[in-house]
Amino acid sequence: DSEGDMVVYLQGMIKGVGPVTAKNIVKTFGVETFRTLDGESALAMLKRVKGIGPKTAVRIKSNWDKGRESRDALQFLQKIGLSVRVAQRVVLRFGQNTEKIVRDDPYTALSDVRDGGFMEAERVALTLNSSLELPSRYMAAVQYVLSSAAEQDGHSFLPVSRVVEGTSWLLGRSNTKTADPAALRIRVRDAIKSLQLSGTIMLRKEGSNHILHPKSTGSDFFEDPTIRCQSKDMSEAELAVKANLLARSTLTPLDIDAERLQSWLDRYQAQTSLKMNEDQLNGVKVITNSRVSILTGGPGSGKTITAQALVALWTAMGKKVKLCAPTGRAAQRLSEVAHAEAQTIHRLLEFEQKSEGLSVDELEVGEANGRFARNRNNPIEADVVLLDESSMLDLKLAAALFDAIPITSQVVLVGDADQLPPVGPGSVFADAIKSEVFRTIKLHHIYRQSEDSNIVTSAHNVNVGQLPQLERLDGRSLIDEASSKENTTYVSIAEQINTDCLWVDIHESEITTAVQVVVKRLLPAMGCDSQSELQVLSPVHQGQSGTISLNRKLQQLLNPPSRYKQELSRGQTVFRVGDRVIQTENNYDSQVFNGDMGYVTAVDAKSKKLTVRFPPLARIINSTRKMNSRYHDVIYQGVSLRELEPAWAITVHKAQGSEYPIVIIPIAFAFRPLLNKRLLYTALSRAKTTAILVGPQAAIASAVREVGETRLTDLDTQWRQAFSEYKFPPGIPGVPGFGSREAVVVENNADGELDGFSREIPGIPGIGGDSVNEEEESVMVDVVPTTTADEKT
Repeated sequence: DSEGDMVVYLQGMIKGVGPVTAKNIVKTFGVETFRTLDGESALAMLKRVKGIGPKTAVRIKSNWDKGRESRDALQFLQKIGLSVRVAQRVVLRFGQNTEKIVRDDPYTALSDVRDGGFMEAERVALTLNSSLELPSRYMAAVQYVLSSAAEQDGHSFLPVSRVVEGTSWLLGRSNTKTADPAALRIRVRDAIKSLQLSGTIMLRKEGSNHILHPKSTGSDFFEDPTIRCQSKDMSEAELAVKANLLARSTLTPLDIDAERLQSWLDRYQAQTSLKMNEDQLNGVKVITNSRVSILTGGPGSGKTITAQALVALWTAMGKKVKLCAPTGRAAQRLSEVAHAEAQTIHRLLEFEQKSEGLSVDELEVGEANGRFARNRNNPIEADVVLLDESSMLDLKLAAALFDAIPITSQVVLVGDADQLPPVGPGSVFADAIKSEVFRTIKLHHIYRQSEDSNIVTSAHNVNVGQLPQLERLDGRSLIDEASSKENTTYVSIAEQINTDCLWVDIHESEITTAVQVVVKRLLPAMGCDSQSELQVLSPVHQGQSGTISLNRKLQQLLNPPSRYKQELSRGQTVFRVGDRVIQTENNYDSQVFNGDMGYVTAVDAKSKKLTVRFPPLARIINSTRKMNSRYHDVIYQGVSLRELEPAWAITVHKAQGSEYPIVIIPIAFAFRPLLNKRLLYTALSRAKTTAILVGPQAAIASAVREVGETRLTDLDTQWRQAFSEYKFPPGIPGVPGFGSREAVVVENNADGELDGFSREIPGIPGIGGDSVNEEEESVMVDVVPTTTADEKT
């Protein structure tokens, strides 16, 4: 019915119509679009649309007419409550048979459709009066319980006993006719067996790497808390990550000459005036010689300096280095500190938007909107891949990333395992550290400038279960003083502040009011620019102190309405020129990504479109290593407006991987169960110069005490067991150093320097030797002693 839905339909269902053409068609004809395309003068009308010529008009009209039956099926699905996008996917799968298939068995029809599944099928079944005793209903419910555990709680598996309990409760709630709980549980067990037999779910024993056979599932089996149940895609992703890093670790280490490496590090520190501590120096040495390594530490521990040195070293060695991070903001920050190009993981893997060339099956089982071009058959061209903010890496993305990195390339994971886990399922980074299988460098020393910061000290206190070091401000007094037009009291308070970590003590019913007073009165008195320096971080979207409510209040303070400012409404959200906004999903056509933040620079209320200016793309220009300073403007109109949200306040999860000069963090009991020390630790460590907690002391103390729910993942256990059981093969052709004794050529020059170590490092003048001897000799160096097939690691 809406113009946005029409755009979605045209680009999804009519062959040859992409996003731009669909928008232009709907822009031209509006709500009369479908009636126009059905009309006798459709060809002539289509030629009026921007970008459509005579041949294109004929093709679009022909494909439109062919899709008449599909549109009838689509209307049927919308009438029974399915969204346009889900309905399109169902029609693409079943075509003209859609209505019959859905009426016969809605659970089977929607089971493999993205954003479909049990809950959608249950609503459809109730609308159509379908049988609630279909075996497919029980199987769909089991799959829903597993997928919910993964998507909402981040679990990579559930004990099979929990699956039985959760599914029985879910089905019993919907079908009150099922009076016998025991009979219901039997049906659920049968559904699990059927799914296991079809390979849709996998079961295995705790601590085992072996999938259980369906015949082993006896009656006592389902009460065993050590039996773990996983969906097929989760099991495959877990196996891929486990096997990939295991295989890399069994390659022979890289044998870099220790004396030459130390000599280079000495010269690097002298030329850059950077003094690295023993942990950092040891980290550089270990990582340089390792196939898979981990660099971890809290805020202020020197991860950035260590990463800078590593990138400079690899550059001097002539290695091809790829830097990446899970989000656009994290990649941009990595690029700035490392003085090298950094990309999002999706960009590194060359994510491809869905196209006419992709089949329906590929669209369903692939990424949300497409697939990765880079994989083991088309690997990334790199000798080293360094991933920053690795704690944000979920299981499926990790599987795709590691699969695309050549097996002989080095993999370096950098991050803070104590921060929030990834939004998606799994905890790859934390599990890799816990496994103690991979070379791990933990940085503990806090640099002098960080020692003087109460932000850093408070973050570390929270991490070990202690209260943060805060300077208390009375919230009630701050609010009472706000009625005065004079700002002298706030200036006096600001002058007495002796810390960078503040606490506004206020009852949680007045948190939103206190935040407004801090933004409007206190921060200006402290000399802060709230519009450009401030970021408010809340754990939740909903509620009095959630991001939705706070954004409306902050917009009134920081960017109030004006006759000189155009604005555009979408539902209850108002976008105004000057507003800060955040991109909520990856848009590869526009080159903006989930978590990117910008400002609204123009609004065209008549055509209902707005322009957002994002910071420069995180890339380096040529060999001059200068950052790209061009801003990136993106136009939003129609359905693309759904990708934007106001960003004066964002969730802590969205802020992960970013830093802001000033951070305000509301803390309330209402945030439970999300209120825990990991969330507070992550929020505090986002602040660079000032952190302000707003809420009652009891809520802060509760957050520090609460560890939070532990994710159900066991990659660490699987890695330990697999590594202990692994037997080196006699050698793999084409993979030097794997298993058997191998010889590696190392280039020496006459000065005894490793080739490449004497080169100039771009952007860091003077690093490297004064000259390179042209006469070089090749020497054969045995890396490891002979390893037989019977020897274990």
